[in-house]
Amino acid sequence: MIIEKRSSKFLIMNILVNILMLLTYDAGRPHEIDTETLNVVTPVGYRAEWQALFKSINFPFNSILSTAHPNFDYHTGEMFTVNYGRSLNNFLDVKANYPFGISQDYVILMDTSFMVGIEQIFNQPLPWEEILEQFREQVKTVPSFNSSLYIVPRKNLKEGLEVVVAYKVVIPLESCHFLVDYENPDQKITLHVSHICAWDVAEWIRPYDRSASMGD
Repeated sequence: MIIEKRSSKFLIMNILVNILMLLTYDAGRPHEIDTETLNVVTPVGYRAEWQALFKSINFPFNSILSTAHPNFDYHTGEMFTVNYGRSLNNFLDVKANYPFGISQDYVILMDTSFMVGIEQIFNQPLPWEEILEQFREQVKTVPSFNSSLYIVPRKNLKEGLEVVVAYKVVIPLESCHFLVDYENPDQKITLHVSHICAWDVAEWIRPYDRSASMGD
């Protein structure tokens, strides 16, 4: 296990809630849903509060990277969600900050093996053309062999502060989802992590794929 200290710039939205139903999405703002009528009430946060996928390009409707799994602290009545971005240089090599968790004293984020690359963005339009499939294989994104966790003390998350110090912890092998014990006795964080070795979460079976075992 490798532990290092680094400064990170990202947005963690901290919202006080009572009764709230949200429609969430990994690539967009969450929306509040009326619990009685199931009508959409409002997006969470102002548009200007969310960092777009490309900060340098001002699209009318910007893509936003967030999480479909916000966290609620039922002890304090707070909701936590994340918002992160990419540059044009690493757009085709996106590692999803898919799950995150909260404990009594910490926010824990993970760079997962859920990868989104060119093979997820573009399907193979001509599966009978072997050279195109070879090209797709050459440029595909390979999931990381390790999982990086970023631990942020909740007491350091103050309104108006853009940069906080995160402690990076690298654990061996690929993973995607995890759970966190709420209490931190002696400032110890307990994680329950599921490994997904040799499994690409962002991959799916295409109509022209062939079974490696059956040969068809």
